[in-house]
Amino acid sequence: MRRVLMIALLLTCLVSGAAAFEWRPETGVYTGDWFNRGSDFINVEGLFSSILRPFTNLIGEWFFMVVWGTIVMGMYLHSQDTTLPFVIGVLLGAVISLSAGADGVTVMYLTMAFAGGGVLAKVLLGRL
Repeated sequence: MRRVLMIALLLTCLVSGAAAFEWRPETGVYTGDWFNRGSDFINVEGLFSSILRPFTNLIGEWFFMVVWGTIVMGMYLHSQDTTLPFVIGVLLGAVISLSAGADGVTVMYLTMAFAGGGVLAKVLLGRL
């Protein structure tokens, strides 16, 4: 049954004029942002936005929060300490906050406040 459907699909494409189909990178959905034959180099910002577009279309601006949280939590699980994830989280959060939405930045601020409070408590208690 599967072969019959594949052959029918192939014959339908051949008969319906699929040879007239023309695709150009300049007008493609994902390649249109970064590919231009007239310029010397590709548009790097358009390239990265076209790579991330399927993910941001799926879950929106929360995608950047998932990436940020994965990196910070991975560093915490590796080091079992809050100091390094706090520093990396603040630095990486400054960059990612430009792409994340207002709700995501609020979550980022709260997370970093708790981690910073943990670092401050360790410093004040002399356990650092």
